[in-house]
Parts: sequence; structure tokens; C-alpha cells
Amino acid sequence: MEQQLMDRLLDAYFTDQSHFERLVHEMSHDEVGVAFVGLLRQYANDRNSSTLRERVSLIRAGYEIVDAKLGYDGKRGDVMAEAKPVNVRTGSKDKLNGHGNFSDYTFERLEKDIAENPQMVVSDFIDGGLMYILDFPFTCISPELKRQLENRFPSGTRLSGEYLRSAGFSFTHYWHCVQHVDETFKRAGI
Repeated sequence: MEQQLMDRLLDAYFTDQSHFERLVHEMSHDEVGVAFVGLLRQYANDRNSSTLRERVSLIRAGYEIVDAKLGYDGKRGDVMAEAKPVNVRTGSKDKLNGHGNFSDYTFERLEKDIAENPQMVVSDFIDGGLMYILDFPFTCISPELKRQLENRFPSGTRLSGEYLRSAGFSFTHYWHCVQHVDETFKRAGI
């Protein structure tokens, strides 16, 4: 019950603030308390600031959350998903462009990701408000990630402990896969 309450509140908070406020007012005191304690327990000490955005993106895109820190973030049946949410703050120079990145990327991880071909769940937020979610196969961005790895490790090999610190991608790297890109959420008015 705690997790279901949390998921309902998170979804409403990130997608429709007025619905969130109505939902909180309609809940019993005990339900609000259970959800609040659950949120605090799960996220108060979280070092990964994107955890809530990952969770709401996966829920909205129809995936079940996978609670393993290493590995993929969600699944729908046998299909695994990797969430890449980005939050842009008003007034910053950052732009929404369907981008994301992988930290400490390696050729070995690239091979695994190509073989398993998870769905990428890319979501963009402005000031914590969800704007849209794009869902597409990993293989749409694998050529760009491979290019970056080859630039970092021209010989094709790396020493133990060496990584590509940040392997990034944006819509320009997967637009050619547009027939495989699903827009699973889009905020009204954008």
C-alpha cells in the first residue's frame, strides 16, 4: 500500500500540480502519513538526485521499477528499460534536447547493452515538472556511444579502472530511429 500511495502522489506531483493538491486533500490523514514516511525513508538519504525523476518517468511510460542500483531501472514484461531523466532549471543556459548520459562507460558495457537492447526512457523536466518522455531502443544510440569510446580508447582497449567518464547522447543521435521512438508522455501546451 505504501508504494502504491507514493507512486500515485509522485505521478500527480510531477505531471499535474492541481491534481496533486486535490489528491492530497482527498487522502485520509493516515494515508498521507504512510506516503510521507515512505518517501522520506526511500529518498531522504539518496545521493542520486534523479531517482524521483527516473521513477516517475518509468511509471508514466508503463514500466515496473527495478530496485537494483546497478543494472537497468525498469521492466515491462521481458523488456528492460534504462531511464535518463534531465532537469533544466529556469534561467539556466541548458536546453531540453532529449539528451542523457552514461557515467563510467566501457566497451564491455556497450557490448552488453547492444546484446540486451533495453528501451531508453528519456525524459525532460523543467524545474521538476515533467515535459515529455521518449522511449526508444538502445541500439538507436549505440553508434554514438561507440564513437565516443573509440575516441577515448583509440586502440580499442583500456586498462583496468579506466572509463569513459561521461558518454552522452541527444535527439540528434537517435532521430534516424524516429520510427522506433514513442512519445509516451507530453505535457499539454508544449
